[in-house]
Amino acid sequence: MVREMSKKTEKELLKAWKGALPKMRLEAEQAAGETVMANDSSPAVELTKVIKRLRNYFNTHFQELGEKVSKKFASRAEKGAAVSLKSILKEEGFTVDFRMTRQLNDILQATVAENVNLIKSIHTMYFDQVQTVIMQAVKNGRDMEYIRKELTERFGVSERKAKIIARDQTNKAMQTISRARALETGITKARWVHIPGAKTSRETHKRFDGKPFDLNKGMYDKDVNKWVMPGELINCNCRFRLIVPSVEK
Repeated sequence: MVREMSKKTEKELLKAWKGALPKMRLEAEQAAGETVMANDSSPAVELTKVIKRLRNYFNTHFQELGEKVSKKFASRAEKGAAVSLKSILKEEGFTVDFRMTRQLNDILQATVAENVNLIKSIHTMYFDQVQTVIMQAVKNGRDMEYIRKELTERFGVSERKAKIIARDQTNKAMQTISRARALETGITKARWVHIPGAKTSRETHKRFDGKPFDLNKGMYDKDVNKWVMPGELINCNCRFRLIVPSVEK
């Protein structure tokens, strides 16, 4: 959807920009001769209308996409977490039958709502940046090649944001659902597993690695001054390994 948005926006804006060039040249000539152009429809106004139309178009599409993808995503995350936990418990001699609880339903609904908002934020940020690029280009008399280059860069930013959201939300959902299911079975302890990030790793989370913690509480992260769970903070790739009570217990 980000690629479609970028392609359509570039095509329509460059077309509109080409049509606005004669007016911009005339305005520049009249400004140089200190003559005011008696025309209500300026290039800036016309281009803003195009951006507004594109923004509204993709607002609808990203809303529909967000709801569809987020519901499917939450469902798959729940099933994946259940399969994983069942496998772990089976190795320890436990057999469980997971059911949809009110707590888990609340988690899934919150996951869907959060993902819908995050997906919609991609196109919102994109068009805010596009608006700035176009208005700056009008003021500074930029050419079409400049516009094309800037729009391509904005696409790259939006695509990276989409990938970060996908990766971050996947880990968050799996960890949150797995924790809820574990607590449902009566398991309350786990060990923190630090997973280094692509670019950065939190020093506090490095020190958490291998340490036991309460699944109802988490670990206290002094860098953010609060108790946190694995995967809770933005771009945190950390996970947890359950401490399963022995069969005898």
